[in-house]
Amino acid sequence: MIIIFEGCRNSGKTFLGNKISENLNIPRFQFDFSKYFSELGLTSKNDRSSQAFSISKDLMLLQLNRDGFIKNDCIVDRGFLTVLAWGILENRINDDEAFSQFDLLHSSGLLNDIVVIYIHGENPNKRASHKDQWDEIEKSDLEKRSYETILNYSRERNLNINLIRFENNFTDESITELSKIIENVRNFNK
Repeated sequence: MIIIFEGCRNSGKTFLGNKISENLNIPRFQFDFSKYFSELGLTSKNDRSSQAFSISKDLMLLQLNRDGFIKNDCIVDRGFLTVLAWGILENRINDDEAFSQFDLLHSSGLLNDIVVIYIHGENPNKRASHKDQWDEIEKSDLEKRSYETILNYSRERNLNINLIRFENNFTDESITELSKIIENVRNFNK
C-alpha cells in the first residue's frame, strides 16, 4: 500500500512523513521534483510539458503499485493530488483537464490500494522559508483552493479514494495521532 502525504506547502507533510516513517518503520520516498524540474529546463506557468512530466512520475508509481511491484507499505511525500492541483494553479491545465486526468487515474485502477493523507494546518513557525522557486505561493490561499477544487470533484463524482483529512497542530500529539491513524489503516488493509 502506498500512503501519500498531500497538502499545501508548509503544512508539515515532510516533517510528519519523516516522523511516521521512523515511528512505524515504513520507508518514505520523496521525488526530487524541484531538482529535475530545474535541470530539465521546465517552466512553471502555462507549460503542458511540465504537466506531462509531473503526471508521468505518478502514473509510473501508481502502476507499479497496482501491478504488484511494490510489495511493502511506503510513504510518499506528495503525489497525484499535488500534480492536479498545481496543474490548475500554474495554468498548465484547466479544471476540466485536471478532472479528466483524475478520471484516468481512477478508471485505470491506479488509485486502488493507496491511502491519501491530506494534511492541513497553520505552521506556527512563520519564518520565511526558501525551499524553491514556488516560495511565493505560501503567501496566498491559491494552493488550498486548487486542492479543494480537485477534492470537491472527487467527492461530487463519488470517486471513492481512501482519503483522510488530518489537521496538523504541529505538536507531538499530532505525530502520535497520525501514527495511530496510519497503523489502523495498515491493520485494516492486511
